[in-house]
Formats: sequence, C-alpha cells, structure tokens
Amino acid sequence: MLLSAEWISAAEAHEMGLVWKVCEPDELLPEARKHAEILAARPISSLIAVKRTMVEPHRTAIAEARDRENACFAELMGGPANIEALTAFAEGRQPDFTNLPEGW
Repeated sequence: MLLSAEWISAAEAHEMGLVWKVCEPDELLPEARKHAEILAARPISSLIAVKRTMVEPHRTAIAEARDRENACFAELMGGPANIEALTAFAEGRQPDFTNLPEGW
C-alpha cells in the first residue's frame, strides 16, 4: 500500500487490521464518544501504563523511522519528481514521471 499510494476502503482497512471498527458516517461521533466514555471510566494510571507498555519497546525504532523519512523527504524535495508533481498540480493535470532522469 505504501508503494502504490492507492486509497483503500474502510472495509479493506478493517480486513487488514488497520482499523478497529467501521461504522456509517452519521454513527462515527456517537461511536467514538461511546468508546471515549468507556476509556474515561478507567483509571488514568492504568491507561498510561498500558500505553507505555505497548509503545516503549518501539520508541527507538519509531524515532529512527521518522529520521529516515525526514532525510528522504529533504533529499527528494526540489528533485525532478517533486518538481513534476508540483507543476502538474498547478497545471491541473496528472503528473508524468516516465521521463525523469536516471535514478529518480
């Protein structure tokens, strides 16, 4: 999905385990509120401990991934693909990346 940049439906995201629950748009706020109320009824110290337990082992890897992403973004900014994407957007057309210089 990351390489293709294609959109996926809510049902597909649910099937992949990317989302916990799918609901109709008019049910979203009530559903979110219901879940927030369940969490709000729990002791905050327990919620913090659970989150810390889940996140802490991954904290370094997340920071390193963010650093790699930022480095790639900085490297690509102003490059041929970026210029073509911005030009195409400004001209109201789809970008054409087929004639980029080798390695881009």
